[in-house]
Amino acid sequence: MFIKLFALTFIVFLILDFIWLRILMRKFYFQEFSPIARRNSRALTPYFPTALIGYIVVMAGFVHFVILPQLGQPIGWNTFLEGAFFALCVNIFFECLGHALIDKWPWRMLIVDNFWGFLVGGLTTVITLFLASKLGWTI
Repeated sequence: MFIKLFALTFIVFLILDFIWLRILMRKFYFQEFSPIARRNSRALTPYFPTALIGYIVVMAGFVHFVILPQLGQPIGWNTFLEGAFFALCVNIFFECLGHALIDKWPWRMLIVDNFWGFLVGGLTTVITLFLASKLGWTI
């Protein structure tokens, strides 16, 4: 069950993150990170192998600590908050370390990216659990 939930969670998260990073907030991230990020003249160019490792580790934790304990439970506001809180904790850790270690880490990024972490964590939890219930997945 873990592998199926991991794959579903990973897909849901990637779709939401793609919409946020590549469509809705592309210019913001480019402007904020341009002085310190890998980029070309038009876009950020992250090193995808490292990003993939980060996504895999965080999604594994997300499934273990958030999705599995709520599988089969009614989906409500607490469902959203469980995922949002976990994602916010992970995101704040990343953002604060970035700000602590990198001289030009933007303060605006701390605020905007942590808002997104909270929102994407909650949305990923609700959507994943909704889809899992429609697929008949239980423990």
